Amino acid sequence: EPKTMGSGASLLSDSVQRHLTDEFNRVKKPNRNYLVLSDLRQLEPLRDIPINFTHIGTLSMMDTKMDGRVSYQELLDFAVVCSRRQKLYQAHEFQSQLQGYFTFCMYASVSREGGVDKFVKWFTRLFSEGVEFHTFNAYPGVGFLNRDAAHLLHEVLGIEQVYSIDTQGFFDLLQRVGEEKGLLNLSDEEMDDYVPVEVVHVFSRAFIEGFIKLMRDLGLSPVRPP
Repeated sequence: EPKTMGSGASLLSDSVQRHLTDEFNRVKKPNRNYLVLSDLRQLEPLRDIPINFTHIGTLSMMDTKMDGRVSYQELLDFAVVCSRRQKLYQAHEFQSQLQGYFTFCMYASVSREGGVDKFVKWFTRLFSEGVEFHTFNAYPGVGFLNRDAAHLLHEVLGIEQVYSIDTQGFFDLLQRVGEEKGLLNLSDEEMDDYVPVEVVHVFSRAFIEGFIKLMRDLGLSPVRPP
């Protein structure tokens, strides 16, 4: 049973804390005391606080230790942030405004010196935690993630909405990148359901560098909003 800690948690009502405790225990695996990405996407938000737990900015705000895991304390701290922001927004705009706030916080973080490298490490951890890691004798020194990890990546980054690429098309793209980098052979049927971890690493760097460029092109300053 997780224990409530930290001064911020006192700002949450008993019913909210009960909901968070129940949800944390419901979705986490019995042998873990933290949540991974596949758990987070199953969290049910409170009715009056709609939150998309697979939004990349939201995830970066939840995982403050940047270890690819969300502890019970981190979940509580995140709920405190949401509670404080709720007082600033109209109900009908809450989700979009909150995601915008988290996106700006992420922009400020990755714009600092070394921020891109930190993001890439975190991003790779996020998609590696709780997902089975594979190695193959034919590809020594190369780690692989299965199709589930690629599907999570597709969902979190909104690939279909932004690029009109479905999950299978995205998986094929990741595999082709892997082959171009000499990390796997697409004619090898054993590799039909796997992508190299290094490809997620490469993709995350391209993603965040593109994100920074877009924000700068829009004339937005990388200053964390109050």
